[in-house]
Amino acid sequence: MPWLKNKIIPQIVDRKQFEASFNLDKYYGFAAQILYHFVLSGCFATAIYTSDNTLYHLATLAEPAYCTFDILLLLFTGVSFTHWQLKPLLVHHTISCACCHALMYGIPESMYGKLLQLVFHLSSGFCLGIANLLQTPSLKLSTLQRLWLQVVSMMFWAATRVGLVFLLGICTLMDAARIHPAQYRQVMVELNAAAIGSFAFVVIKTPIITRALQEAIQESLGKGRRVTRVHERS
Repeated sequence: MPWLKNKIIPQIVDRKQFEASFNLDKYYGFAAQILYHFVLSGCFATAIYTSDNTLYHLATLAEPAYCTFDILLLLFTGVSFTHWQLKPLLVHHTISCACCHALMYGIPESMYGKLLQLVFHLSSGFCLGIANLLQTPSLKLSTLQRLWLQVVSMMFWAATRVGLVFLLGICTLMDAARIHPAQYRQVMVELNAAAIGSFAFVVIKTPIITRALQEAIQESLGKGRRVTRVHERS
């Protein structure tokens, strides 16, 4: 991840296009995290298709390992990989560790558990990807394009992290009762902890997405008013 952030991505996305005050370290950190989420999405999709438990275990362990690395980075350097503060990092760590233990050790055979992790990583990669696209000057996005990207991001976030995660969570608990009745209580406690963390994460992140959407709408309306004034004068 640091190699991607500091060496590879800066060669692909030229730093000269950004203003001097722009936080490039944060931008490249999120770009590396986006690739990480999409790689893990591919791993989970492959594990689901091939029933490869080894790949599933490795992909599941990757998230708590990354979260632990990010928290240690913040504690020792004062800056996390993507410049997150301690609160969202701890929430993220709670989700990953609870999901890892419950899904991999409690109910590794659950298809819903695998789908749940796929949705987590796919939705994160997709929405973070749009956020980084909107900050890339070389793309020269119009006001309307920026607005539509924000709308798509908001709709995708709502459909996956609110709707789909809720349904898959219920199905996973039902699977736990069917597959391992003896471990159901433990799995339920861990998944509930992950669910609380996921809800807290939604609470933290949703205002950021909605604020960006509001800014895009205001920018679009402001440009529309300027165009109207120009026509009136002509």
